[in-house]
Amino acid sequence: MISNASLYLLLIAALSGCALYLVLRHQLSAWACLLVFVCVFSVQIVFEQSYVNNARQRAELARTGELNFVAQRLMGQLGSHLAAAEGLAAYIASNPDLSQAEFDAFAQAIFSRHDFLINLAAAPDLVIDKVCPLAGNQAVLGLDDLKSPCQRDAVLRARDAREAVLA
Repeated sequence: MISNASLYLLLIAALSGCALYLVLRHQLSAWACLLVFVCVFSVQIVFEQSYVNNARQRAELARTGELNFVAQRLMGQLGSHLAAAEGLAAYIASNPDLSQAEFDAFAQAIFSRHDFLINLAAAPDLVIDKVCPLAGNQAVLGLDDLKSPCQRDAVLRARDAREAVLA
C-alpha cells in the first residue's frame, strides 16, 4: 500500500510532467497550468480532510464498541451479584432463625459461583449479626448500619425503596 506522502509525491510528479509537456508544446499556457495545479490540490485537500475525518470516526466507533463491550460485561456481573444478594435476602427472610453455620453454607454456595464477591453479611434490623467469611470480619458483627456515616444514606435508600442500592 502506498503511503500518503508517496502518493502526494507521485501526484505532483505526474502533474508536473503533464504540465511541462503541455507548456513546452505550446498547447497550454503557464497560467492555465498553474490554475490546474491550484484546482487539483484544492480538491485533494478536501479529499484529505474527508479521509482524516473518516479515520477519526472509525477510531471513535471502535473505541465506543470496546466501551460498550466492557459496559455489558460489567452490567452482567453486577446483575449476577445483585441476583445472588437478593437470593440470600429471600433465603434469610424465609428462615429468620438461620444459624451462622447455615448462613455460611448458603454464602459459600454463592461464593463458589461469584468469585468477585469478597464477603456477605446479614443485618436484620440494620445491625449486622452474620458475616461470611467470619475470619477477619468479626469486627463488623454488631455494627449498626444507621450509625455508620458512610453507609447510612445508602442503607436508608435501600430500606425505603425496598430494593438494592449500589453504594
